Amino acid sequence: MRERENPLGEQESAHDRELREKAEREQQEIEMTRREFYWPYEKVPGQAPQRSDADIARDIETALFYNERVRSYEVKCDVHDGQVTCSGTVDDETTRRLVEDIVMGVPGCKGLVDNIQVRSSAQGKSEGQNLTS
Repeated sequence: MRERENPLGEQESAHDRELREKAEREQQEIEMTRREFYWPYEKVPGQAPQRSDADIARDIETALFYNERVRSYEVKCDVHDGQVTCSGTVDDETTRRLVEDIVMGVPGCKGLVDNIQVRSSAQGKSEGQNLTS
């Protein structure tokens, strides 16, 4: 690991160096974890294998958790036979659409029933909007 230059010319104590190196290692582990989760951007030929509802739900929860614009604890998604029902509350219409895009992008999702409420919208949205792929 390359030593950083100290602008004040002071010596870094061993304890401070250990803390800094530990923080850098933790940051590298976080970055590695983020890189392990990816979605392919191209279609794969052939028919997709059947996925269980638990796998689809787990992938949706993970995708919502790692998206910085969505408060994943405010959105709940239930899966039954590949049909996803989302409920909860989000801050704006853009975030609601983002949740829809994320859910519909998960492999195995056959359709979406969107019961998400928008907090700041004066117009609101119709309940139970159905989206199918």
